[in-house]
Amino acid sequence: DPSILALARKIQLHEEPAFNRDYPERIQCEVRVEMQNGQVRSTRYQLVHGDHQFAMSDQELEAKFRWLGEDLLPPARASDLMARIWQIDQITNINDFMTLLQSMLNPRQW
Repeated sequence: DPSILALARKIQLHEEPAFNRDYPERIQCEVRVEMQNGQVRSTRYQLVHGDHQFAMSDQELEAKFRWLGEDLLPPARASDLMARIWQIDQITNINDFMTLLQSMLNPRQW
C-alpha cells in the first residue's frame, strides 16, 4: 500500500540512553507523533507484549508471522517457512538454511 509506505518513510527512530540504562529491569519506549499543525502528542510504553517478561504464545507468534508476511508469501509458503523456523535449533549448517530461506522468499519459485 503506497500510503503506508509513505507514512513509514516519515518515521524516525532515536535511542534514549535513559531507557537503555534501565534495561532489563524496565523495558520501555516513547512514541511521539508530530501532527500536521505542529502539535506533538506522546505516550510512553513499558514492558511490551512479546518481550521476554511478557512473552507471546506460540499461537500469537504464528498469527503475527502470518499477518506480517501475508503480502509477501502465499499462505502455504508461509506455513512451510514457519515450520522450518520452528525447527531452527536442529539446523547444522546456517548457510543451507539461508539458501533455503532465499529460495522460499523468491516469488519466481512459487
